[in-house]
Amino acid sequence: MRNLGVASVKRIATALLAVVGLGCGGGANGDPAPGAQTPSIQADAPPCFPDDGPVAFRAGAVPVPEKTVQRLVAHLRAAAPGLSAYDAKAQVVLQTVLPAAAMYAAGARRGDGDAPALIEKLARRAADARAALDAGEDFGKLAVERSDCRRSKARGGEIGALGRLEYDLLLAEAAFSGKPGQVVGPVWTRFGCHLLKIVEAVDGASAQMDRRRVSHLLFAYDEARQHEDQAGWAQQVSDRMKEAKVVIENESYKKIIPLDYRK
Repeated sequence: MRNLGVASVKRIATALLAVVGLGCGGGANGDPAPGAQTPSIQADAPPCFPDDGPVAFRAGAVPVPEKTVQRLVAHLRAAAPGLSAYDAKAQVVLQTVLPAAAMYAAGARRGDGDAPALIEKLARRAADARAALDAGEDFGKLAVERSDCRRSKARGGEIGALGRLEYDLLLAEAAFSGKPGQVVGPVWTRFGCHLLKIVEAVDGASAQMDRRRVSHLLFAYDEARQHEDQAGWAQQVSDRMKEAKVVIENESYKKIIPLDYRK
């Protein structure tokens, strides 16, 4: 097994928009000063990844559970059985969980004085929306009123029929984990915080053919940037990955995460 080069990782980050196709997210507000350290995540902040158990690595102060990685690897290989375990793990780490954790860490920076961090604002918006849904509000109506996703909000949050390998793997795996009519989330991706409604399950002849028709509410890190400067936003995701200064806790990840992304 070989280490993935930094150039390869940069190409992956630059290609994120083309790979996921969702086109709703963006970079975290407020760039840190050069050399600034990402502060610890507040104790009461919502978890970026809900899984428990041993930690694979930390990006900034965000722990990435081994269980999260393995769950996404299983989801990926169900639709791409020819993919080796190593290659699947590298894709999950570099294209999905590391970008999500790095963007979360950047969003967890405190504002001036006692101003809440962006993560707290997004989590509060998601919690308010979830409470409204639990009280009987229509998902589509809330999407029109509250979602930051420009492309889907006019359609009541509908993003169409989702395959196992489409968009962000965290979002796709969440879509396939629930049942029609169920609202799943919050799910934190590199775009921000999502609430996902599973509208319909369409099972094909194989896992590769399965689809889930879904709608979502997105509470984005910086939705406008993605539309105005797509290349700049993709580069910002890559920059956030480097700023996160990964600390590896499971030695196997040294074969995957390049030195430039480590502390």
